[in-house]
Amino acid sequence: MSNSYKIDTIPLALNQSDDIKQIVFVKAAVRFNDVVYTGWRHFQIINWMKETGHPKVKQDDQGFVDSNGYFYRRAAAKCVAIMNGQVDPQWDGNELTSEDLWDINGIPKKD
Repeated sequence: MSNSYKIDTIPLALNQSDDIKQIVFVKAAVRFNDVVYTGWRHFQIINWMKETGHPKVKQDDQGFVDSNGYFYRRAAAKCVAIMNGQVDPQWDGNELTSEDLWDINGIPKKD
């Protein structure tokens, strides 16, 4: 593979926690069937998937993974990230992106 980034896979799971403050996003993620591919940027994951022969990924299949390995679509992740303080409460982006959470090397933008 010609790219220098690492793509990990985890089984698809949904978080049933009632405590949003305990949910912290740790990676960008792209879901395909029952597998979630993770990395620091969605475009890196999607490019890797294309290179390895995966079919086109829909926008609904992009999201984030929390520290427990649970997948969230972008819309749900946006609400959780605001409520748990991972992004500024005044942030008014239309859609949560990996650039909102981390530098390219995974360093959190807000602690």
